[in-house]
Amino acid sequence: MCVEVLLNNVEDFRAVLDDNLTSTFLCIKAVVPNMMENQSGRIINLSSVSGKRALPYRVGYCAAKMGVIGLTRTLAAELGEHNITVNAICPGFVEGDRIDSVISNQGKVRGIDKEKVERELKSSSPLKRFVKPEEIAKTAVFLSTDAAIGITGEDVNVSSGVVMY
Repeated sequence: MCVEVLLNNVEDFRAVLDDNLTSTFLCIKAVVPNMMENQSGRIINLSSVSGKRALPYRVGYCAAKMGVIGLTRTLAAELGEHNITVNAICPGFVEGDRIDSVISNQGKVRGIDKEKVERELKSSSPLKRFVKPEEIAKTAVFLSTDAAIGITGEDVNVSSGVVMY
């Protein structure tokens, strides 16, 4: 979505924030009281590498995912005394229908074929590939275990090296 369209469509912008940030907040709000009562818990949010850097034509998405990182860090600071860890996973480009849609849309907006967009995205990774969904799942499993008890307030990249910060 180009800036001109976005700036004229506040409803779409709000919908993207609701889908990606408000929904995360509401899930956390539902579980934290029980975690505090039990003095234990793991919260694992899903952000994106787009929460760490700009992605042209995705201003609402980037804003929302940056918000998830802010929410994660702030809640980690607030909930640590209750033995609750809060982390975010930041996937890069993930194999599947979603990235196929992004590639098609980017091609249309930029006036280039989708194969060129896909090559550009893959070439931005040192591994020259997209992330597999199971790589994200394995990271979530790790963060939920006692092996990760000392990790909180972090945004963990699973990006094939697209983002390294």
